[in-house]
Amino acid sequence: MIYQLALMLMLSPDGANETRQEAPVTRPNVLVPIVKATKSQPIDKSLQQLLDEGYSITSMSAGIGFIGFVLNQNKSWIICTIVNSEKSDNSVGSNCASLN
Repeated sequence: MIYQLALMLMLSPDGANETRQEAPVTRPNVLVPIVKATKSQPIDKSLQQLLDEGYSITSMSAGIGFIGFVLNQNKSWIICTIVNSEKSDNSVGSNCASLN
């Protein structure tokens, strides 16, 4: 679930600012809740900078080609994704956004 949120917020240029609600999907004895839009604000800091500032990773999720992290410090919540670099030097890139 976290990787879906991270993907929506990081990879969609204005996915974070859309207000969208989907109708519940029902299956026998299963109810999927309505999706609530969550606003985020991109920040100009890397995952490494945030960790150096004292943020802690509270959870992570992996997807194809990326890893998503949720960070916290004193009620400040940030999500970051890291993706493989196209360079061959074993480096990665990161995108981060504040949730509050």
